[in-house]
Order: sequence, then structure tokens, then C-alpha cells
Amino acid sequence: MTSVHSNLLVLTINLAAIGGIADAVAAQAVPPVSPTPVPAAAPTSDVWQLGRPTTRFPGGVYRTAFCSVLEKRINFGWTYATPETPSTTNVKDQREEVFAVAYWPTFVLPVDDYHFCVAGKSRDGFTVIEYWTFASTAQGGVAAPSVMEQYPVGGGAPQYAWTLPSRTGVTEVLKTPSNSARGVIRALIPSLESATQVFVYHDGSREVTRLDLVTKSETLVAAPGGTAAPLVAPTLSGCHSRFWASEYVGRGDCYFFAPVDSCAFGPMPEILALQDADKDGVPESVLVISGANWEAQGWSNEANVLRPTY
Repeated sequence: MTSVHSNLLVLTINLAAIGGIADAVAAQAVPPVSPTPVPAAAPTSDVWQLGRPTTRFPGGVYRTAFCSVLEKRINFGWTYATPETPSTTNVKDQREEVFAVAYWPTFVLPVDDYHFCVAGKSRDGFTVIEYWTFASTAQGGVAAPSVMEQYPVGGGAPQYAWTLPSRTGVTEVLKTPSNSARGVIRALIPSLESATQVFVYHDGSREVTRLDLVTKSETLVAAPGGTAAPLVAPTLSGCHSRFWASEYVGRGDCYFFAPVDSCAFGPMPEILALQDADKDGVPESVLVISGANWEAQGWSNEANVLRPTY
């Protein structure tokens, strides 16, 4: 049976291996240094995003995005690979982009190919979410991203000319006061029904809200307890660190929360799902899926998945 996560895990492992080669070489040449001290006002390390969301573009171009929390920046890693699945043998070239931000970023989410949500904590304690927009073409109508191989006259190794999407807009869509019980953002999950909405998982209250990126309005969806939320999911209070959304045959849209980064190793933990069976953009039920039921009920079968996002 093919796992719904298998293709993602292979891609992630390959990209990590590629980056690890460069890291290992650098480690041999540079003496170790003490870890950077964490400022008292910074978000605690348990909410720093561990994953590196990967977007695949035509032409063998891949982009990963991750937070450099203490450095207050978002890093885009670009990889050009032919054949088009990255590995340590077929990567032709790589680039890195760095975007400085005025806060400690805790989560970065590609909403689609050319839009991002970035969440973080400001020095004065405010929780913020920004919406970033990028252009799909560059000057002259050249597709972005794209890579052109250029071969020197007389032979030799090719050079690679990159055209990357330029950032055209940054909009603040959420700013929560430092005394808010919701606290910093633990995760952002894309809505399967709207490219202008995301689900926000708050670390302090462990509530899940639906944020409209256009109207900048936020609606409570689920909470670990109480009576205010439409859905009560006690397991939201757990230490979740892996999040994704998928549409399933006969089950509608499901938004998943897992307490580990990957289900590839060790016993399968319970996974929480907020289910939107009628696909109206609002989850209406809570599922807690055991490791045994993840397999037995077909959740892991890729054939049952209509639209996966990670």
C-alpha cells in the first residue's frame, strides 16, 4: 500500500541530504561555536517551525521555505534538478534567498505558488501574521521561477541563469496584543476551499481559528475545551508539530495535527483531524485516529487522496 506521505518524505529526505553535504563540508572547515543565546522576549524553541515546506515548479525547480528565528529572517532555498526529482546525483544548481523581517518568525506557509503567510512575534510581544505576494513573471515576460543553462564558447561546465519571483507586496493581516491568551502562532494550515483563507493554530490557548487574508477577520473554529468554540477537541492541547491538509474520497477535507514531525519511524501516534465533510470551508467534526486505524481505515492509502497539501 502506498503511503500518502511517501512521495513527500522522499523529496524532503533528498533535499535534506543535498543540504547536508554542504553543511558537512562547512563543518570540517569551521570550528564549532557556542549556540546563539535566545533573548528572553523571543518565542520559545518548541514553537519554531521544524518543517521546510516544498513547492515544485515546472522545469525541475523546487523551493523550500523555512524560518531562521533568532536571525529574524525567512530563507528560500532553490534547487534545479534534472531529471526532476532531486537527489545527490542530479542537482544541477542551487540558490538561496533571504528576507529580513522585523520580528521573530515562527511559521512560514506557502498558501499557493506565489503567496505566503509568515507568522511571528515582535520584540514588544505582539503576535503578527503577514501576507506576502510574489510575481509569476519577470521583466520581458520571463517565467519566474525558471533556470536557463548557458554553455561557454569552446566548451566547459554550464552556467545557470536564474529568474526568481520578485516580492511585490507585504500586508499585515493579524496583530494580536502581547496580553492575548492566544499567544504566538504554532502553525498555519492552508484552507482547501479558499486560497485567501488559512487556519491558525495558536500556541497559548491551543485554539484553531480561520483567518481571512483579504478581510483580515478571524473566526474561532475549534478549542481544547470550553463552550465558545463550534468544535471541542481536547487533544489540541498536545504538543503537535506536524500539520497538513488533504481531501479524501468520501470524507471531504481533513486538516491534520500530529505530535511528531514524521510518521515514517517508530510507532504511529494518534493523529487529530478536523473534518469538513461538506467542503464548505468550515470543519464540522473532530476525529482522533489511532495508528492502527490510520492503516485499517485507509487514511494512509494514496489512492484515497484527491488533493494532498503539505
